[in-house]
Amino acid sequence: MKKRSHPVVVNDFQAHVEKHGLSRIALPGQEGYTIRVGSQTLDFPAEESAPPSGCISTNFSRFMHTEQNGNRYVAFWNLARTHGTEAGANFFIASYGIRICNAPDSHVTFRALDSHGTSLPIRTNNFIQTGPAFLIGNRLARQWKQYVERTISSKEIEDDLVDDHADSGDEVQLFGGLHL
Repeated sequence: MKKRSHPVVVNDFQAHVEKHGLSRIALPGQEGYTIRVGSQTLDFPAEESAPPSGCISTNFSRFMHTEQNGNRYVAFWNLARTHGTEAGANFFIASYGIRICNAPDSHVTFRALDSHGTSLPIRTNNFIQTGPAFLIGNRLARQWKQYVERTISSKEIEDDLVDDHADSGDEVQLFGGLHL
């Protein structure tokens, strides 16, 4: 997504990560990454690891809202979608009065403080729309600082995240003290 995004958006993420000394999602000493697809292995030895925060969603819909994040922009990438735009689950930025017709392999970036939302999909058992979204939550910099300074434990961070997402049904996982 980095190569598809406007430099202003990429710099917004990079500046926030650097300002707060946030770690990227990688094992200690890891450089680059490897993806296994069936019997094929694809190596990306010189690429940066993923940003320190993000999510993968399937059939996500949410009413019009704004977000106060650690960084200014949110980026998402629809990797797959089984139905056309008539099936709903389209993205809206109400601040500008626009509808973005979600499609497979579509990338959208917007300002989190702009009013935005995703309409409900048609009710069918075979509708699927899925992909990653990248944003940096408001509390991540504070929690990372506390974790590095050892003034908060992984368990306390996990409890805080679970409390935060208890009503949403989101899965919360910790990897080496990082929220993935």
